[in-house]
Amino acid sequence: MEMSKQTAFALTLLVALSVVVPGSAGYLSAKMDAIERAHRELLSLENRLRRERLAAQAEEAERGRRDRQVVASARAPRDSSPGAREERKAGEEESGPPAFVPTELDPAERREARRREQRRREAELAERAAREERRWAELELGHLYPGHLPEDLTAARDVYGEIVVPEPDTIGSGRVPVRSGDPDLPEHPQAEAPTN
Repeated sequence: MEMSKQTAFALTLLVALSVVVPGSAGYLSAKMDAIERAHRELLSLENRLRRERLAAQAEEAERGRRDRQVVASARAPRDSSPGAREERKAGEEESGPPAFVPTELDPAERREARRREQRRREAELAERAAREERRWAELELGHLYPGHLPEDLTAARDVYGEIVVPEPDTIGSGRVPVRSGDPDLPEHPQAEAPTN
């Protein structure tokens, strides 16, 4: 019972496909899950930033109301003669409420403080956005190898709260990560020389 070369080739091809197709499907599924997780994290970060902005606006409105109020500055002057001191020590109460001097905070100082806070927040948001952009690029390009993960993905958690570290390419594509030298650019794949 000999098989022809075509039959042997067809059976070999079917066996190879039965191994490669499920493996690549699992690989792609893991990549899509990682991208979906990153997208959810990005959305939660955007929501948190939106809440922080709203809280900052409410705080600034409250600060503006407080700034418009009159500030109590000094108490009424006391008589410092020796007789007056003895009277106070004897328990006699001073007459009259403390004096209130209306003062307003300098509007230029308030504006400058607001500008400084705005610049600090913008710098923080730009830094977060750049970090998310790099992470997104690495996830979309599929260059997630152990030891080369972005810092904020090393402890990614799955739906059940367990720590998940993406696995390396199990299909054996022969690709290795090559660092570009620029921390803002993602890794690029480079094919290895054949080992035959």
